[in-house]
Amino acid sequence: MAPNTQETKIAIIGSGPAGLTAAIYAARANLPALLVEGLGAGGPPGGQLALTTEVENFPGFPKGIMGPALMGEMRAQAERFGTRFIQGDIERWSWRAPLRPRGNRDRAVPHSLPGAHHCHRGQAAPARSPR
Repeated sequence: MAPNTQETKIAIIGSGPAGLTAAIYAARANLPALLVEGLGAGGPPGGQLALTTEVENFPGFPKGIMGPALMGEMRAQAERFGTRFIQGDIERWSWRAPLRPRGNRDRAVPHSLPGAHHCHRGQAAPARSPR
């Protein structure tokens, strides 16, 4: 099966708390992202918190929250702001422009952006000062 190619300005690999937070902040900056949820090799969709019972140390939940419920809420918020989701495991990555992460299901091809910052998994790019 040929991979599905989707163009995006921002691709986020990982659907744990860091990846979903990055997607929410990107969308709030009017840059809706394409988020790649793992199928197994990188962990379950929602990250390790999707497998956790009670989370007692996450801000905003003084009585705690179940891990799957927290990740469901975070995913719904990211979707509300326009994040697109695809499922698949990234098998290799090229830092050459345009970026072409290749997985076992889909391929995200971000546009080349002048002054783009390269980030690690789940990390947002540093803010740039307005011109």
